Amino acid sequence: RPAKRVAPYLEMPLNQVIEEHCNLFPQEPAVISGWEQLTFGGFFKRAREIAGLLQTNGVEPGDKVGVVLKRNKDLLPALVGVLMAGAAYVPFLDSQPEKRILYMMENAEAKVILCDEHTVHAVTHLNLHTIDVKTPSEPLAETHQNAMSDAIYVLYTSGSTGMPKGVQVPHRAVANLLECIKEIMVLNTGRVLCSSNMTFDIFITESLLALAQGFCVVLADEEEMMLPYKLAELIENNDVRIMQYTPSRLRLCMQNKKFQEALQMVDRVIVAGENLPASLVDAFKDATGAQLFNMYGPTETSVYVTQIELFRGEPVTIGKPLNNCRIYIMDESMRLLPPTARGEICIAGICLSD
Repeated sequence: RPAKRVAPYLEMPLNQVIEEHCNLFPQEPAVISGWEQLTFGGFFKRAREIAGLLQTNGVEPGDKVGVVLKRNKDLLPALVGVLMAGAAYVPFLDSQPEKRILYMMENAEAKVILCDEHTVHAVTHLNLHTIDVKTPSEPLAETHQNAMSDAIYVLYTSGSTGMPKGVQVPHRAVANLLECIKEIMVLNTGRVLCSSNMTFDIFITESLLALAQGFCVVLADEEEMMLPYKLAELIENNDVRIMQYTPSRLRLCMQNKKFQEALQMVDRVIVAGENLPASLVDAFKDATGAQLFNMYGPTETSVYVTQIELFRGEPVTIGKPLNNCRIYIMDESMRLLPPTARGEICIAGICLSD
């Protein structure tokens, strides 16, 4: 199918869009993590401090920075701080095997690794340059002006079919996605729940893309993100209106009565990353009046390339391409197939990684 439409988007790196909101609305809440809260003004200050810390440790524009941090109020400012310094972030988890971490950092040519007192154990023996995010530093004097072709992050695939592959997504692809996602994440008085691992590509939707639109992000910690009743408490206590799940995780959460009750407060839910059964759509519509959006896109793109709103009784599909994205159905000889034929999905457009 051709693109939904060729449409303009703001050619501005994501961190600069966030900075503009920080400057315009410094008193508005930006991040809630446990009992701690950052306003947009405080977020900007912390991001500049971390960017200055990176610069002091030799990080230059175009570098890659490994990030392994616990889910607290420093996590999102750290990612923006990396971008302010002109670098790209490479997220990983302290629970991953040392050999995998070492491979990713060497393959990405990460210059340094941002860690904290809780995650430093994962990189202590790897002979890599580590930086404690709490180290005092002078704020970065001036944000680096990233080019739209520069990488914003590098994500590594699972490696289930071989060695993990690093996928570099450029600023231009994320800028286009930001414009497209506004159709779903309509700004209202509510907040966005962030409960995905930062090594999963959909994480950026409920974190940096949300901040770029002026949303307050409610960041679930490692325990909360695993327990449906804890997520329910976050939703109810923080006026969460937008959430995102894989279908299997949504089904698991909906088996919890407290979570089902909390769904009544939610306006919109995005599902992505897996096949979505029609039975789950029906169960969701039984539990809440919230809108449900199915989105699709491989890691090698800027998170999503298609979307559709789902309704009870209608076929479950991946929908149509986002703006400036194209989907083709091809046969084994890479020839275009006619409508209704089965074949391989091929993707083109501004959404592609480098």
